[in-house]
Amino acid sequence: MATKKKSIKKTLPVIIGLGSAAAAAGAYYAVINHFFKLGFNARFQPVEDDDGFAKGTNYSDVVLEGKKWLFEAPSDRVELISHDGTKLVGHYFAAENAKRTVIGFHGWRAKWFYDYGSLGKWLHDNGSNLLLIEQRGQGTSEGEFMGFGITEHLDVPMWVNWVLDNKKDGLPIFLFGRSMGASTVLMASGKELPEEVAGIIADCGFSAPYDMLKYFCTHNAHLPEHPFMDGVVKLIKSRTGVDVKSYSAYEAVQHATKPILFIHGDADGFVPEYMTHDDYNACASEKKLLIVHGADHCMSDLIDPLAYWNAVNDFFSEYGG
Repeated sequence: MATKKKSIKKTLPVIIGLGSAAAAAGAYYAVINHFFKLGFNARFQPVEDDDGFAKGTNYSDVVLEGKKWLFEAPSDRVELISHDGTKLVGHYFAAENAKRTVIGFHGWRAKWFYDYGSLGKWLHDNGSNLLLIEQRGQGTSEGEFMGFGITEHLDVPMWVNWVLDNKKDGLPIFLFGRSMGASTVLMASGKELPEEVAGIIADCGFSAPYDMLKYFCTHNAHLPEHPFMDGVVKLIKSRTGVDVKSYSAYEAVQHATKPILFIHGDADGFVPEYMTHDDYNACASEKKLLIVHGADHCMSDLIDPLAYWNAVNDFFSEYGG
């Protein structure tokens, strides 16, 4: 009997230790799984239609008014099948006496009619045909997952080709991206684009998917990079096939041949301003930079519309649009 008690005393700490390890492992997996779903699955906790990025600010009415215009203005729904068989959706707005066509790409867990709510009417009224894209894995476009620009940038040339094949108006094409959409068009800048693409506008883009995820992890979630990012990277690759370390805007712009206008707010609480400076400094093509004082994420046009639209107009004028 004494021997049995002694055995139990020796075994109990081992059992408790194994139980604690299993609980820790379960908690670790739960955290990285939630991080993965939030980051890459836009259908997980989707953004409501009336929940714009400017909600709770003094500028929400501007965005809502812009959304109303986008919904009421004459437009055509466009569908194409991307290189991997995914059906993608866009919305085309023809402008009278158009000088250019702008293809707009929205951001992470966003909607085309919010990211371009404050921009769409101005661009249209100032001579831009608009093709506003619903990024893969978001809105009514197909796709189970978002790719932080790594998968999305491969869709960019297909949208350019759609314009070239269907409009045949000879107008210059400008790629315009906001947030993850900015990183999408910056990643596309490193690949060969048709000569009709006259320039690229990147508003609040991040430099690299891994660095952006690491920023979320360490700055927003207050988790250490290791081991959490190691687990997240593995989980992303196993579920989506995307290696978030495989490509970046920072790498792409080093091979860019199209002029790029970089825009960022110095009060951005979502994508840090330094990432745009990193991309700008690395950019090999002709480049312009606008930093708007006091502007939070994708709000530069609302905080300082004069500076914003002067920069965009000058860019259009200089590069053919």
